[in-house]
Amino acid sequence: ENTSTSYGGAIENFENSTPAFANCVISNNSAFRGGAAANNGGSATYTNCTIVKNNATVDVASGAFIELNNTTSHYKNCIIWNNTTGDFITQAGSISNVSYSVTQTTQTGTSNLSTNPQLVDINDGNGADDKWFTSDDGFKISLISNCGSTGDNTAIPFYITGDILNNARILQVTVDRGAYEVDGANASDLA
Repeated sequence: ENTSTSYGGAIENFENSTPAFANCVISNNSAFRGGAAANNGGSATYTNCTIVKNNATVDVASGAFIELNNTTSHYKNCIIWNNTTGDFITQAGSISNVSYSVTQTTQTGTSNLSTNPQLVDINDGNGADDKWFTSDDGFKISLISNCGSTGDNTAIPFYITGDILNNARILQVTVDRGAYEVDGANASDLA
């Protein structure tokens, strides 16, 4: 829940940096350009991230991300949803490689979806207890979601064994998309 009067509401990645983000939630951020993040001249990787409800106030099509100056960013097993107007603006020789992700706007790449991910409660990310990283978080996928067991296991970095709640990263045969792994055993997984 950050605000920038320039680029990248939550993250500004630039000058040949190569950050890797996994199992993270990036939500409710605002910037002139790139509501969630601005990737400028580097190469960022986002794996099993949930990126929702971010806002760009100038380049509104960059509600989630803006890619600038020969950036090559990778989005794998992510949920990028309900950001203002669009997901990405890609400029100046930049590339957004998107795979096994759910986005509001149709993206080229392997096994991407552009249908509602059916989160438990997109309007209450931290759940009824108002605490992040607990079993009632609203940004978990529901049991009727198209994100369950439809990710790419090979995209998960070797050092990641759990999800954002420290549940096993893969509870079924195939990883879920987004930051939360859901098995349906919890009543809070029902929507």
